[in-house]
Amino acid sequence: MTQTLETLVHNIQQGKEEWDVLYKSEKKRVLNWCGGDEDMSQIAWIKLFTNIQAYDPERPFLTWAKTVVINSVINEAKSRKRKEIATLPEIHKCTDEDAPDVAAEKKELSIIVRECMDTLTNSGNKYSEYLEYYSQGHTLQEIADITDSVLGTVKSQLHYGKLALKKELKRRGIDESSFE
Repeated sequence: MTQTLETLVHNIQQGKEEWDVLYKSEKKRVLNWCGGDEDMSQIAWIKLFTNIQAYDPERPFLTWAKTVVINSVINEAKSRKRKEIATLPEIHKCTDEDAPDVAAEKKELSIIVRECMDTLTNSGNKYSEYLEYYSQGHTLQEIADITDSVLGTVKSQLHYGKLALKKELKRRGIDESSFE
């Protein structure tokens, strides 16, 4: 006898170990809701697992599950986009293995980035302080503690600071491909 999804989920909410049954019966559907992206599907399953107690048995399970999955996909896509935008250009330090011309180019880029950061600092932008701490290798939480800010403010200020830094670099004729 097969049980309904609602019964299965009710059993899971009651502490019965039936996740494997639910996963096996719904993995293709969840994967489809995630656009075929396996990573997104795993993130969605984690969200379903951690939020299962929030499911109201008076409502259809698939409606609730699809909402959780779709919201997970949207949040993950936004997060990925923020990470793409927020990534500072990577400047590699010179090593003994670098050819002299490569070492000179890296040093020159490093000087230009430093000048751009100084320009942002001198222009009085609030985010320049956050960028400075970040460039020194501080974690986001450390920056929050140093500046007496909440973590969300640090992330926001770094985002805008990085955008301003990229804009300043572009104004000076330096594009991101120079940092690869």
